[in-house]
Amino acid sequence: MGGKKKRDRGSHRGTIRAKGNKHGKPEFRPMNSTMRAFAVRHRKFLSVLAAGLVVAAAVVAIAASVIVATAPFTVLLAGLDEREMTAFRETIGQVVEGRNVAYRESAVPDGAAPGKPGIDLVVFRPGPGIAGAARFFAGVDALIKGRVSPVISAFVLDGSRAYAVPLLLDHFDLSLDSRFGPVGAARTIGMDEFEKTAHRLAASAEPVIAAAGKDDETLLALVSYAVIADSGIKGYRELALALLDGKTPEAILDFQLAGSASNLRSALARLDAWRRTGILHPNWLDMSRDDVRSFAAAGRTPAFASFLGDRRSMDRGALGRYAAIRFPTTTAGALVPVVVTTAAAVPEASRRKASGLRLLAKLAEPAAQIASARISGRAPATFAAQAPDIQARDARDVAVASTALAQGFAADACRNREEMTSLAAALRGLLGSWRPK
Repeated sequence: MGGKKKRDRGSHRGTIRAKGNKHGKPEFRPMNSTMRAFAVRHRKFLSVLAAGLVVAAAVVAIAASVIVATAPFTVLLAGLDEREMTAFRETIGQVVEGRNVAYRESAVPDGAAPGKPGIDLVVFRPGPGIAGAARFFAGVDALIKGRVSPVISAFVLDGSRAYAVPLLLDHFDLSLDSRFGPVGAARTIGMDEFEKTAHRLAASAEPVIAAAGKDDETLLALVSYAVIADSGIKGYRELALALLDGKTPEAILDFQLAGSASNLRSALARLDAWRRTGILHPNWLDMSRDDVRSFAAAGRTPAFASFLGDRRSMDRGALGRYAAIRFPTTTAGALVPVVVTTAAAVPEASRRKASGLRLLAKLAEPAAQIASARISGRAPATFAAQAPDIQARDARDVAVASTALAQGFAADACRNREEMTSLAAALRGLLGSWRPK
């Protein structure tokens, strides 16, 4: 065969020599059997590796879904009192029927809650502290339309979009006993008529009204009512915005900020006059909620100011002597009740958003509403839920029949409990050293 070397069969495949031939062009070199075997093994290895990566990715995805499925459904209870937290723990436990639920507690209605990892439901009191985060909650218009009065749902609107479902109402009112006579039997009383009767009682009995001025929320609710009584809801909102903007009560009075100073001055002057003339207990700024309950239970006060939750925790026999009325107003003031709302919302980013919305729908149903209202002492917020007693029913009826509601300065002028404590301390100091002008 002329001494020519045999060429490997199938050696049409080859490689390019890096350095090139004598003409400077890349040189094609045939691939021998060893190189071909290596290439085949390399391709098989890459195929196996790719398949392994696909399987690994699938395993990771399945594991992640299992972790999500088995991790507890997490509920954040933000800015609630003990009775509210107990009510929602028990009610949610009944609704989910044994499902793994974890609870976190926060002292404030945290505006960052929707973005916190692992939060699936937030129960809170609506107000400035969480309103800025409303867009991060899932829309729930379908859950409140036709079920909650527009005057109540206004607290949970972001524009025209509802971001939470109101569940409970806590109404602040005056409760009068039979010593007020026909005045106490009326549901609505003018300020002149109320003060005339109260002055008569103060002249012949112990102080007329017991109020827990030592409790921040009660103090702020009473001041809120005094502002609304003289200035109406417009004056109240104007003052709430000034306080929310960081103006202190002292600064508002000193610098006559807009009309806010006159609103606050008239309210504080009225409460001070009530204290000096015996309408308000002289030591009301040092009284706790327990003190007020004790006074009412012993019949030592013709009237007391409190929230519905406090009234429903009193001895039923003693409470039967009192009838709750709307706070008296002047001609200028509209009948606007102070009603604290408790609501719940589902973070848009929750990995259990669908489950959260189903749970929220369950909590808004009559059975769950009645259960949480009974445990917390509040009134149910929805129309369909039957109120647990006549007090809760009357409180909800008053709220629904109103053209506007206020939540009190604790919610409308404060972003958190720290601001509430600071505002209450400032007003308490002013009331304790008030000098008539």
